[in-house]
Amino acid sequence: MQPLFVIDLVQEAVEIGRRHQDTWLMVTATFGFALDAVGHGNPREIRRRAELLSALYSETGDRRAKALSLVVLAELDVFNSDYARAIERANEAAPWLLTPIDRLNVECIRLISAAMVGNGAEALSIFFEIRDKTIGRGNNLTCLMIDLPLGIAEVASGRIARGIRSMKRSARRLSRWGFAMSAAYAPMYIGEVYTRVLLRSGETPSWRLILRNLWFLIWALVAGRIVARFYLRRSIELNRRYDAPSYVAWSLLNLGLLELASKRRVAARPLLTEARRLAEGVDAFALLERIRAALVATESQTIEALGNI
Repeated sequence: MQPLFVIDLVQEAVEIGRRHQDTWLMVTATFGFALDAVGHGNPREIRRRAELLSALYSETGDRRAKALSLVVLAELDVFNSDYARAIERANEAAPWLLTPIDRLNVECIRLISAAMVGNGAEALSIFFEIRDKTIGRGNNLTCLMIDLPLGIAEVASGRIARGIRSMKRSARRLSRWGFAMSAAYAPMYIGEVYTRVLLRSGETPSWRLILRNLWFLIWALVAGRIVARFYLRRSIELNRRYDAPSYVAWSLLNLGLLELASKRRVAARPLLTEARRLAEGVDAFALLERIRAALVATESQTIEALGNI
């Protein structure tokens, strides 16, 4: 649940902006409120707060409000793994976003979408472009938005061990800077990477990928399940602490898939049942579909194609 004082502060900021006809303040406060829902992994609130921005557009005619509502919906598309739609919305919003920080949100959506569909080269290109425009000119706080996606982009480009090291460095840096909640995403993504590698037993990777990641793959074969469970449990612990239910559900799903892959249906079922409850509670429909598919697998006589869940 969002702390009530935060909701009160946002509402007060919007009302102050309305009294003084300060549209920028009204829109910026509401957009920050929406991004907070993204950070907490709450699709239901993300949709509702995108609607608040749309309502501000209807009230004020400010196209920035409409554009930022599209950015928030694009973040929701990323969450739902609809990356093509996310890029479409981000591109639609871009012409109306004139400040560097507003535009940075669009570029981050493009970066993470490219990385998550496996287009590592494009994701890295976007990352270096953002870095040169911002960090290279002294805007070091940009690291907060692009630091962790760099590791995801490196994994997507086939540099798996390097990407994991980048995510670990990112988590340490974010923690030092006081952004512990953002640092909590790292074990979730690292656990996801190990889970995907372990579940793709039926796929044959290219020789280039094998040679580039030979030592990591050997390590994953020897200790991958132990390492994956460590990071996933750490993710669950941290995301419970920061009230991020969908991210808890995501890691519970991966733990359940690992149990299924080990033919431990009884151990998988409570993990997946809790994941389903959490996902249902915040309308995380795309994640919920994957969880339900995994629950079906706990009842079947054969366990196949877990990597496709």
